Amino acid sequence: MNTRIVERSIVHYTNKERRKRGMKALAGHRTLIRAARGHSRWMARHNRMSHTGGGGSEPWHRAKRAGYPSEYVGENLWQTSGRSGLAWKSKFRWRSDWKLGQAAVITWMNSPGHRQNLLKSDYKHIGIGVARNKRGRIYLTQKFGYVPNVLATRSGNVSASWLWWAICLTLLIALIGVCNSVG
Repeated sequence: MNTRIVERSIVHYTNKERRKRGMKALAGHRTLIRAARGHSRWMARHNRMSHTGGGGSEPWHRAKRAGYPSEYVGENLWQTSGRSGLAWKSKFRWRSDWKLGQAAVITWMNSPGHRQNLLKSDYKHIGIGVARNKRGRIYLTQKFGYVPNVLATRSGNVSASWLWWAICLTLLIALIGVCNSVG
């Protein structure tokens, strides 16, 4: 199995679904790719599909550890083996690595929670990871993310939510001061 072909296929079919709905395509982001590949390898090693990874890590922890500059992250997972699998309650067969990626996207599109991740308009970036273990099981991780505009800091240590609230509070205090001086 050529994992890079599967990864490219998933990005292709994900963006195809988004474009069908008038949405912008997601851009690959190397840190999300690194986090997705790492999580797929972890799942393959442990023969377990889970959003909770090594050391109790969650999707946003893994993205942040890989260097993604935001905690706004989503994740879809899929596990299969061989050349066939369940694509949302129906048997789906693929003859190529490219078709394996298509099968994963079909499955996610037919699952409400996964579909919501795939079509969330806030997301701007994507990272895919694929790994196969010695038992032949294939693990796929699809990560999504976006960096809010309020994260325009040089240090990158300021949480988006704290920065946003600090700006709002500063503006509110200034507005109260103006109102008090006028009234």
